Amino acid sequence: MLLPPFLRQPKMIAWLWVLIKPINSLYATFVGERDNSIRKLSTTSQTISLEALLNAIFNAGFAPAINNNAIDYTGGGIYIQNTPNAVPFQYVFSVQELQPPLYVYSIGDVNISYLWSFPDYLQQLNFIVFVPALLPCDYILLRQFVDYYKPMGRNYTIQTY
Repeated sequence: MLLPPFLRQPKMIAWLWVLIKPINSLYATFVGERDNSIRKLSTTSQTISLEALLNAIFNAGFAPAINNNAIDYTGGGIYIQNTPNAVPFQYVFSVQELQPPLYVYSIGDVNISYLWSFPDYLQQLNFIVFVPALLPCDYILLRQFVDYYKPMGRNYTIQTY
């Protein structure tokens, strides 16, 4: 409509469309990436933020209920349960560090203290992502999202319920 009336012919409009189409496509790509970047920047590794993102992507129609100021995901939502570390950290110190001694007992003793190896610490789970069994979900994509937003050094697993 910005063309003068005497230039509004099909050939001229098609020629202008050919010139504008790449710019229009570039603008649409930019707007899509902008929305994606804003979503990435507004999501943190906090449990509630990550749960909201996973439910928005994989379970779009789900709205969790709020009971007694707590979010209830029993209606079929994806939720995250934090688990405390099960393996206690025990360190062996030298005499110069002035720390209490760590005693390792023999096999026959009742109170046995173990020194854990590094793979034992790697097998610990810091949190569990629960996904409804009836939800059709791409687990590879779900794992990519959780890996992107989880804090470094945290281990997790994905389970269905």
